[in-house]
Amino acid sequence: MPDKVFDQVFKTRSTTSLIYALAWFAGIFISPWLFLLTLSIAYFICSSEFHRLAKSDLPITYTVIGWLAVAFVAGDQLQSEHSMPFIPEILCLIMLVGGMGHLFFPSHMEKTWPLKNFYHYSAIGLLAFALVPFPNGFASFTPSTAFILLALIWANDSFAYLAGRRWGTRPLSLKLSPKKTIEGTIGGATGSIATSLLAVLVFDNLTFSKAITAAIIVSIFGPMGDLFESKIKREAGVKDSGNWLPGHGGLLDRLDSLLWVAPAYYLAVRYFFT
Repeated sequence: MPDKVFDQVFKTRSTTSLIYALAWFAGIFISPWLFLLTLSIAYFICSSEFHRLAKSDLPITYTVIGWLAVAFVAGDQLQSEHSMPFIPEILCLIMLVGGMGHLFFPSHMEKTWPLKNFYHYSAIGLLAFALVPFPNGFASFTPSTAFILLALIWANDSFAYLAGRRWGTRPLSLKLSPKKTIEGTIGGATGSIATSLLAVLVFDNLTFSKAITAAIIVSIFGPMGDLFESKIKREAGVKDSGNWLPGHGGLLDRLDSLLWVAPAYYLAVRYFFT
């Protein structure tokens, strides 16, 4: 890519990223209700993009049912005493195991669990993210936790993009996404770790162990989410999941990492930091 074209692309991506970050910042920090509303809007957009790409049957029905199921589980979990223990954990495991199955054993998974039936994908990912800043019910809302997780993902994406552009030579997955490189992935991990260390200095409620754990999870599961969406788009024969975000494509293009990172981080927090 010529330098002028690269500069224009980078400028467009940066402008969109800034507006996108400000929208999330407002959605996270103004109130817990606005945070949940923001996630609901994100879910409907991501779900519609996924169903269009995967050519799912009854996309509207699956989208509405998915939201109702998530709202029901989230509503229970946000009570100080909930009646459905382990349900979010089980859902997160199902999503992660199923997703990794599609990445590493695609021929087997297409026979047993076709991609078009993986319609709970965005629902579970955003459910996990919705629960992350509520460690002990609705009254315990800690918005900085959600923002830190997003910041680590953004740092990973940005550093991976820049490192891949500068030093990338070895494809991370030639079949699924030949432009994503091992060097870019290492750069992304470096950016996540550096950002996590900075976050420890800025946020009093963030411990070093939680920050490093989050950075490691982002560095591992973020690229997996990216490759998973690349697989969906490759099978659909499209470059972007949509056109909501100039320079980035659709919202699913921007949240692909979060949909994998949030379930993994939720499980880590539940079992190692409580």
